[in-house]
Amino acid sequence: MREVPSAVASTWTSLLVCSAVLPACYLTHGPDRGDEPGEAAFALHPQLARGSDHACVLLEEGSVYCWGSNVFGQLGRGTPSELNADPLPPARVEGLPPIRQISASSAQTCALDIHGRVHCWGLNEQGQLGVGLNAAPHGCGAAHSIAARNCSARPLQLPDLEDVVQVSAGGTHACALRADARVLCWGWIALDLRDLAQVAPDATAGMSLGSNAYSILGTPAVMQGVGAAKQIAVGSNSAGPGHTCSVLADGGLQCWGNRTFGQTGPVDEGLDARDPLPTERSRFTLDAKALQVAAGSIHSCAVTAGGGVFCWGSNTQQELGVDTGYRSCDDDDSACEPASIETWRIANPVRVIGIDDAVSVSIHGSLALNDDRQTCVLRRDSTVTCWHGGRREQVPGLSGVVELSGDCATVRDGSVLCWKPGAAPVLVPEVRLAYEAAGR
Repeated sequence: MREVPSAVASTWTSLLVCSAVLPACYLTHGPDRGDEPGEAAFALHPQLARGSDHACVLLEEGSVYCWGSNVFGQLGRGTPSELNADPLPPARVEGLPPIRQISASSAQTCALDIHGRVHCWGLNEQGQLGVGLNAAPHGCGAAHSIAARNCSARPLQLPDLEDVVQVSAGGTHACALRADARVLCWGWIALDLRDLAQVAPDATAGMSLGSNAYSILGTPAVMQGVGAAKQIAVGSNSAGPGHTCSVLADGGLQCWGNRTFGQTGPVDEGLDARDPLPTERSRFTLDAKALQVAAGSIHSCAVTAGGGVFCWGSNTQQELGVDTGYRSCDDDDSACEPASIETWRIANPVRVIGIDDAVSVSIHGSLALNDDRQTCVLRRDSTVTCWHGGRREQVPGLSGVVELSGDCATVRDGSVLCWKPGAAPVLVPEVRLAYEAAGR
């Protein structure tokens, strides 16, 4: 493996890696690597994975600590007293080999180990743990009606899934990128019903559209129609089927899944706007090669070569970074006319003006109308700029950033800080507690 020889390589040292054999790059954890996916060293700073109500940190030696809500076992611990919504302090996730990358979503967490294998824990109602629809031997007990049916408070290794270089967990599904540049997904995903029995016998048909459907798939399946990928991002929608985007080896983009808000990008001629399947028509390009893509609950963004940022999807909170004319109506304002769909459903990517030095982009926030969905970019000077609600500003007092995760950032000294739109960042004490628990 070799590090990326680019203008942003120094900032992305521990994030973006290219293979000398495969013409692809992928996000991972650790600056120095051997020739195989399993030969991974560890990064010089902790890696944070931000879920909706929980978070996990990957420490430099490969251990994982999680804290926050544990209703569905998403913290990786499962005594009856620990399965509740009351925030729990950091504790090590036991039963994991050394880990190189982590990803968290609304109610589950996944980890990629140094041997290229994937482990997941938390809610499995839609098969998002990837171990089968009813295969959660460490079930979360009877304390919660949903959790009692299908979840695991202990990490489960996904069977027959190897040579993985990146994992991305979403609200109701997850995906993995293999070293051969193929994308595999599981959970509530878009799958052709004509192929369902052959490629995914452990599945149940869901919302169908002609021969196509969103299907609940309990184990990973290769996504037919997805081009050779070098990075993936799974949307965080937990209220239904989500979407997935990938950066292709040629620098193009491809998104598939839920298209309701335009979050999968432009709809090419001949492609049904409701059709969730990945096809050649769901591929598109920007004005420069894409380097990284981020997927939120209902919008997506990408960074291009040269540092530009493009966004598409919902713009009800101006999370795309542009004003498209959307205005909301107060409940008591009878004279207000509802906004037209053209002002909030923006399927064609729009460039964020004034950002030409972006290194990475990150999205935080859910589908909830009262939730603060914000988009943030890490810039080449190691500062962070965010936009939300028509306001764009640099996060005050934040510098020396090496990595973004939602509305949180890791800085050079290993500290992690998080913030709300318009507010100053606050140090996350749980990361220091994790270090102390690890004997550091």
